[in-house]
Amino acid sequence: MNRTEQVVFSRVLQPLEGYRAEKECPIDGAITSVIFNFPDGCYDPITGNYLLDMAFGHANDQICPGEGTLALNNIPMLFPISEKVQKNDTLWVVMENADALNPHGVSIIAIIVGS
Repeated sequence: MNRTEQVVFSRVLQPLEGYRAEKECPIDGAITSVIFNFPDGCYDPITGNYLLDMAFGHANDQICPGEGTLALNNIPMLFPISEKVQKNDTLWVVMENADALNPHGVSIIAIIVGS
């Protein structure tokens, strides 16, 4: 029988805050998807700039996006992937808020399927 676990990284980023977090993988298996959640208000129509940047990785490798960071507004973005992991491997995120005025609540969720 397969076992499914979620590793959730969630934070309210204060204005101009950058954040990096690490968590241990709870099971042996594979990361089958990673979901980035961007709230409304992460795009400045006056400047044409996105205000939040995020990335997800495993061990020393960045997984989503493949390079750089992802910046969107008012959308959850699901990346279907197949990344083998072992229990206690390091999963990490980078989250940056370039908005000088407003905090933003964001999250990245990794779905891991093991046996």
